[in-house]
Amino acid sequence: MMFFLKSLTLSTAYWTPPEGLFFGLLVVGALLTAGIGVFVFSFYIDEYWEDEDFREQLRTGRVPDYAKKNRLAKN
Repeated sequence: MMFFLKSLTLSTAYWTPPEGLFFGLLVVGALLTAGIGVFVFSFYIDEYWEDEDFREQLRTGRVPDYAKKNRLAKN
């Protein structure tokens, strides 16, 4: 057992990752970045350009109280 531990500590060899690891990480990172970009772009298109009321609320700075609106709708 001591020989095994001693050989591990005195070894000059080091672990080299597989060749495909860096390529795989690059692909995963690119897909994650693309997914976030598509999410942000689709929100921008759907919620900003296609919703005139939302644009008006952003322009004027008045955001309606949705809780109050929901309470009135229930009564």
